[in-house]
Amino acid sequence: MCPALRVIGAVGLKLVISDKVKQTLTNFKKAGIHITLTNETDHLANKPLVRELPCFDEDNTFDIDENEDREMDVVLNRMKNKPDQEICLTMSGDACERILKTNKKKLQQLLRNCSLTILSQMTPELKATIVDIMSERTDFSLGQRFLSFFNPIQQRQSSILVVGDSTDDVAMMLEADLSVYIDN
Repeated sequence: MCPALRVIGAVGLKLVISDKVKQTLTNFKKAGIHITLTNETDHLANKPLVRELPCFDEDNTFDIDENEDREMDVVLNRMKNKPDQEICLTMSGDACERILKTNKKKLQQLLRNCSLTILSQMTPELKATIVDIMSERTDFSLGQRFLSFFNPIQQRQSSILVVGDSTDDVAMMLEADLSVYIDN
């Protein structure tokens, strides 16, 4: 699998995660796939959820809800000082929106580099925005910028696969490279 692939999904997970789901997430992790789960539930529900997931504990799991600027800097410093450590991040939709308004680049860096991100209380519009900033089309070099003058289609930095399970996920699914709909 391509290590640059990012998986973003709006999925319904019970607070008790089955062994099959744990194994799937472990396989994604071994393949180097970064996973971002978005949900509409209360942010406090993420804490027991994280405890059920493999390979994450209090040492490499961070929560951003209030004081988001300070917490974001703590996580980014950990990434810089321990680049090989896998990090799990939980963040509320409110914190995500506040960071997005003040520092989109830092939010993008956080989301692209965490092994697992769980975003709670997400509106359909915010889900679509998250997919967009994680796959923002950019030009890397002077040569690519020159070519983009003649070919205005810019390259994505990563591929995005989204998994949705409701009509609320349509906006997010339209932003992705590949979309999968799961009918409950």
